Amino acid sequence: MPLAGLAASGYAVARLLLVPPDDGVLERFGDPVMRASWPLPDPVSVAALAILADGIDADRTREEWEVLFGSGPDPVDLTESGRLNESAAELGRELAEAYRAGGLGEEQVVQASAPDQLGRELWFLAHQVAQLARADEETAAGLRAEIAEFVRDHPRRFHEPVCAEFDARAVEPLWRALPGLVRGFVDQLDAWAS
Repeated sequence: MPLAGLAASGYAVARLLLVPPDDGVLERFGDPVMRASWPLPDPVSVAALAILADGIDADRTREEWEVLFGSGPDPVDLTESGRLNESAAELGRELAEAYRAGGLGEEQVVQASAPDQLGRELWFLAHQVAQLARADEETAAGLRAEIAEFVRDHPRRFHEPVCAEFDARAVEPLWRALPGLVRGFVDQLDAWAS
């Protein structure tokens, strides 16, 4: 699988967890041609994308984003510290350092969402894969090891309970598909790094 495609899918999945989808995002996920050309051909991702054939209602999808991720009374906890009952401050400092060391700009390190929010972690991994796609051989070996370690030490530890909660609560097709897209990206990172 081309690294650029792996990075692109990671950015797309992370964005869904970070901000409400705009019209362009909803249009792309609703497009059968885009779904057919999704860069991750694994069975989990393909099954998730098939859910989108049910159609996407923009208003209901955005309303459910607010319920699941935003200002609803019981949003899904997307944080590693919350899921694993760890110190948010300590983990946040560790991740902010990793983000800086990995080349994210300060505006991407300091955001409204917590550093240990699943979307932020997936965004960082997509960024690292994109850097790897442009790296020389010497840099690539170290970067590949860093990506594998980050996956193991962060999203792999808590993404499954997050996805299980989406599975249980999501109603709209895009949010029903999201757990499979997250799992597909994390699984493909693991398969690629091993």
